[in-house]
Amino acid sequence: MSSERDAIVSEVIKKIIADFGADVFCDSRKASAIVADYLVDNTFSEEKALLKRALASGAMKCIITDRSDYAAGRQKAKYVLMEQEFIAEAWANRALSWFDTAFGHKLEEKNEDDFIQRLVKASEEAEREKCQFRMRDFISPIDKLLDDDNTDNIVLYNEENQEVEFEQIAVVPYGEKTYAILRPVAEVPGIADDEALVFVIDEVDSEDCLLIVEDDSIVDAVFKEYYDMLRAEGIDVD
Repeated sequence: MSSERDAIVSEVIKKIIADFGADVFCDSRKASAIVADYLVDNTFSEEKALLKRALASGAMKCIITDRSDYAAGRQKAKYVLMEQEFIAEAWANRALSWFDTAFGHKLEEKNEDDFIQRLVKASEEAEREKCQFRMRDFISPIDKLLDDDNTDNIVLYNEENQEVEFEQIAVVPYGEKTYAILRPVAEVPGIADDEALVFVIDEVDSEDCLLIVEDDSIVDAVFKEYYDMLRAEGIDVD
């Protein structure tokens, strides 16, 4: 790549800017036609083809429309050329260098990847925010049950690892443990439409879990305790 040839292309771009204004490069079709008229030397066919491809990609709009931050616009333009047009980095840099010279900008090499780095950083920050939102949004079934103000349905998993949604009926302290009376929202084989189940909050492998109670005597005792609680609130359950 000849620096002398690059200087000539930059001068052509500078001339076009002087005659038509920099905004002409935002119109890829018009700009390509003008480039063909201004860069008439057939020995510059390679440069002309690269310049037209860069214009057609719309990448030049990035540095033309926001000249207040030329460095950022340039990096965005480079990203478009490489990631969308699949132009090799050396050729993308060459095309952009023509505009650097035409606009009188000299960029330090350390800024070369600033845009892509900012893009990656923004993506990482967005993903972190999504994860934090998901963590805030997720409330465990037990936390829902123990929150007096939370009456939302809860979702548990059966032995086939299928989701089963339950309506909260009551949380009942009994003995030294806490029980929950839950009613399936959808039909569950073997369970009547109006039937509720009793679960106990118990520790499994150092983690609190909701386990279905199969001991009928405990189930009866929990329901009796629940009915006593309702009667204490003046609710007739007979």
